[in-house]
Amino acid sequence: MLKYLITRGIFPVLAAASMFGLAPEPPQSDTPKNGAGHLSIQDLQSVQADTKRVLDRITSATVSIRSGYGSGSGAIIREDGLILTAAHVVGVPDEQLMITLADGRVLSARVLGCDHDKDIALAIILEDGIYPFVELADTAIPGQWCLALGHPGGRQPDRSSVLRVSRVSDYGSMKHPGLGIQTSASLISGDSGGPLFDLEGRLIGVHKAISALQGEHSFHAPVDDVHQRMNELLARQEFGQYLMDRFESPGVPSLETPIEATNTTKEMSRTHVVQDLSELPAHIREMIESGKTQLIESTVASETQPSTDSDEVSQSHSTRSFKFEVDPSNPGRVRELLMERLKEMGIEGDVQIMGLGDGSTNKPDQDLIEVVKPIAAPFSQSVVRLYSEGEPVAMGVVVDQDGLIVSKASELAGSFTVEVGNTQYDGDVIATDEPNDLALIRIAAKNLTPIQWDEAATPSVGSFVATPGASEVLGFGTLSHQAIPQRSSPYFSTTNMLGLVLERTKRVTQIKEVDEQGPAHQAGVEPGEIIIAVNGSPISNGASFAMSLRNSTRGSVVTLSRLRPNGEIIHSKIRMSDDHLESSDAGQRTREILRVVSEMASPVSDRSRDFPLVFLHDTPINASDCGGPLIDLDGRVIGLNIARMDRANTAAIPAQFAAKVIEDLIAQSR
Repeated sequence: MLKYLITRGIFPVLAAASMFGLAPEPPQSDTPKNGAGHLSIQDLQSVQADTKRVLDRITSATVSIRSGYGSGSGAIIREDGLILTAAHVVGVPDEQLMITLADGRVLSARVLGCDHDKDIALAIILEDGIYPFVELADTAIPGQWCLALGHPGGRQPDRSSVLRVSRVSDYGSMKHPGLGIQTSASLISGDSGGPLFDLEGRLIGVHKAISALQGEHSFHAPVDDVHQRMNELLARQEFGQYLMDRFESPGVPSLETPIEATNTTKEMSRTHVVQDLSELPAHIREMIESGKTQLIESTVASETQPSTDSDEVSQSHSTRSFKFEVDPSNPGRVRELLMERLKEMGIEGDVQIMGLGDGSTNKPDQDLIEVVKPIAAPFSQSVVRLYSEGEPVAMGVVVDQDGLIVSKASELAGSFTVEVGNTQYDGDVIATDEPNDLALIRIAAKNLTPIQWDEAATPSVGSFVATPGASEVLGFGTLSHQAIPQRSSPYFSTTNMLGLVLERTKRVTQIKEVDEQGPAHQAGVEPGEIIIAVNGSPISNGASFAMSLRNSTRGSVVTLSRLRPNGEIIHSKIRMSDDHLESSDAGQRTREILRVVSEMASPVSDRSRDFPLVFLHDTPINASDCGGPLIDLDGRVIGLNIARMDRANTAAIPAQFAAKVIEDLIAQSR
């Protein structure tokens, strides 16, 4: 099925992961501590304790990476600053990188070696020093618990690396040949190259690809491959072909191309009819033969248009039609996006989505949900479901026995009903808190059971959490980041403050787009120009460009030197600004692509950002499950789920903060 996504940068890439030989059959785990067998609350508490024990150490060695191709994550594996990451994050040997350490320091690094088939690479920090690092494990074990770290959606200044806890569901079998370690970790773009650890804090894998379906799987290059290639990568050797280079080769568009339109040209329209599978790229052919993707049909209609100039060769125009069997949960939007990408690539064609699922969120950790059911059961009397036009739109919590409910305000447009037990009541919004997206609702019911917030609770990262519903446990996950303000626009950087979008190219910094509202446009900067220096310092790629701007802020003046296509060199002084960012086409497109990729898994909340204070957890609930409580393993109500942000994150308002807001809402209504 057409569903694998490379997790690099903040631009997701729909992709079939590179195929390579299977690792030797690994040992099997059979103990509850390692994720297999019958689990108990005590087992979960033990895993939780182990996670918290190693968390600071592994977080300190996890880094954010900015390359000329986008952003990703990585891990320091030697005290001299040797970094392990994914090859598709860093590109090719000798590329310059910008590394942001866990303590906020920004340093330069250089790529050593890359294996594009195994999707692993090594880089070295160029500044001498002793750096926090992690050890490599020998191998991964199916069934073992694992800890994933990375920077989902790209690094954010006020957010450290984000934790996801899961289990190794497959490694070394024929279930997903060549995809390495398989887990249910909720990863997304920006996590690529990040580390996967065991409970001892040893690295067992490198994030490389995700399934488009929430709860399906994420895939990680196994540490076995790192051991096998270590000496060659240290010797600056390169194996295979870089992922982005495959986009530029004429032929049948690979599964990478539909969502990622950068680095493609009109040459892509010069494709040929697929006569048999042997004509497909090897990595696509292997996925089709293994049954994971089905190319239903690929047809072409060609016509030769006569040239109006005798010195020019007539051109052939092709119209293609592609049919793939896929099963994402939002087929209409997926088809629309794929059509847009084909058009941007210069391909006139049609995409037909077939074999669709029902759009529900998968729950791969059903055994964990069973364990926490007794803890969640008492809260069912305080949790309600809200409906609009017969469709579920949100959860709610009882906050007063005389019919007062709190829920997610932005989901309550028009009339709605509140289901308490088996009874439906008309709901009436009597007060709202816009910053926190909360609504106080009155229903004609008495003797309800109010929720009891644990205002003294101070849950820490690594704590297991559950989302109780009115009649079931809606999800199980891990508190993945401490409480922080959640901005509405997390992707803005110093590059954005100039109003520039760069091409993803090797060893050159070429401007792809110039925001018409941004300061660069006002200074006469044009698409196609190559940035050769900033403030007189040479620039080699997108990472070195970002490095040169790392200390610049709003109001800073920088001198941008560019080489124009005609050979002219232009120097312009530009004052950096963020006034244009909210309306930035590039920023909005980035957020839209991230949303679409997330919604292949499950719907994202319409209001998913811009909250005063929320903590993050990785529970894969639906957008319509927001508005209800979040509990920990001790049965304490530690928060209120306010938004399904993306594939990797759900946001919850801390209990003590939510309780104060609700108290103010009740006072406001009287």
